[in-house]
Amino acid sequence: MRNSQDYPAQKAWLLPCPQALCVVYFLMLIFVHYEANNVFGQEKDIKEPQRGDIVSGKAPTPLISKTSFVKRQLEAYKKALARSEAQVQEFKQKHSLTSLESQQQLLLQQRKELDTLLKGAVNNISALDTKLSWLKHQIQEIPEKVPLSSVTNRQAIIQEAQKNLLDLQLKEQEILTKFHENSRTLMSVRKEIELVQGFLEKQKAAELENMVTTGKNPVFQELEIEILRTEAQLVSDKSRRMVTQQQIAEIDQELLRLNNLEKEFRELLRTVTANERNFEEYLAMVGTTPLEDYRIQVGDLLDVKFFFNPDLNQEASVRPDGRISLQLIGEVMASGLTVEELTKRLKRRYDIELKNPSITVILRSFNQKIDASSRTGLRPSS
Repeated sequence: MRNSQDYPAQKAWLLPCPQALCVVYFLMLIFVHYEANNVFGQEKDIKEPQRGDIVSGKAPTPLISKTSFVKRQLEAYKKALARSEAQVQEFKQKHSLTSLESQQQLLLQQRKELDTLLKGAVNNISALDTKLSWLKHQIQEIPEKVPLSSVTNRQAIIQEAQKNLLDLQLKEQEILTKFHENSRTLMSVRKEIELVQGFLEKQKAAELENMVTTGKNPVFQELEIEILRTEAQLVSDKSRRMVTQQQIAEIDQELLRLNNLEKEFRELLRTVTANERNFEEYLAMVGTTPLEDYRIQVGDLLDVKFFFNPDLNQEASVRPDGRISLQLIGEVMASGLTVEELTKRLKRRYDIELKNPSITVILRSFNQKIDASSRTGLRPSS
């Protein structure tokens, strides 16, 4: 039998101390956490109602948690898609981009054309330099002053022969830029030059009689005019060459800028594509995407997406005539086609305008109601 004197000590032992309260509180937290994990673990294992369960009269498993989760994910991916598309537009506005690939192709084409112009200017400058050197050499061999009149016609004949000789020599220089040394055309002209030169030598051997006055040699004057004309053309071609070189340098600088932006721009486009893919997957899960064999009807709202050309993305509503209107290609018949058939048709049309167009058509809203419960792997939306 216990001594009554021990009771006070036992009562004191039964009173809760602060350390004991902490231990009890900690054990309760562990228990609550364990029970919560069991509940959520069971929720993950919830399966969608099967057709056999409904026929046999079994109550379907609740889908409220899963439905709510899918819808939340759908909304999150929708916002992520809008945010990534906005980032692409901001990037394009910041760096003055319309279509990166198209801008690069246009600049490369312009550079090719400028290269052709530059080569033409360089060739013209070389030909004019050669012509100018020859003219300056010829003018040194022709007298600046000649008799203006005489009692005979010999001087007039000599001047005419000299003029013919100059014309033939100019013609020879022009032919040399187009034909080989052994061409018949060049040999014929050189034969004529030899005949005129022989005639002049015979005339110069004869004495000139009764010179009255002298004046400017017409042949000399013509050479002076030709020299001035050649020098002016040479200055013009050199200026054109300099301007063309500056334009090529500017295009090269712009191409370098676009090439440096390409990596970041492609990364933004990949983000848009990933968000779009996730959005479409969850859009299908909530049962708002019609069957694959659904035929597009008047009033349906379509979303046309371009992977490499997001500036062409647009929403299109099917008009009463069954057509939709899109950028670059204009009117397209959509009514009566499936989404896949319309995608193929658009790809064929855009192949004419774009290189390897990557197109996705999304049916945002449609008139005909679809029984989502008949879709494999999908449940009715709640």
